[in-house]
Amino acid sequence: MTLIEEGDTIAVDLTDVGIAFEPANRYVYTSTLDYEEAGTYRVDDAYLLTTPGGQDSIVDRPVEIMLLEGDRLHLNMEEAGKQRILQFERLGGAVAVPSPPSDAG
Repeated sequence: MTLIEEGDTIAVDLTDVGIAFEPANRYVYTSTLDYEEAGTYRVDDAYLLTTPGGQDSIVDRPVEIMLLEGDRLHLNMEEAGKQRILQFERLGGAVAVPSPPSDAG
């Protein structure tokens, strides 16, 4: 996994960072400092929209899917006003994000 912030690769231990996509459009995201978030997700065009569970209001968090190819998933997001790109690689039997439905017509 790689973290790129404002175009520069950040040297940080990303061992604990990951995202798992599970059946029924559920996800689990883990990060540093024992942070874990779980909820539901959906794909809309080039965006991964996550909704963490246990919140008072349902708010989708959009993250741009920059690349979804083979075992690689690159997400573009903004954190504290800075552009961040998380580059994930599939490990083990993790489930990839499904493609959005194509327009039939």
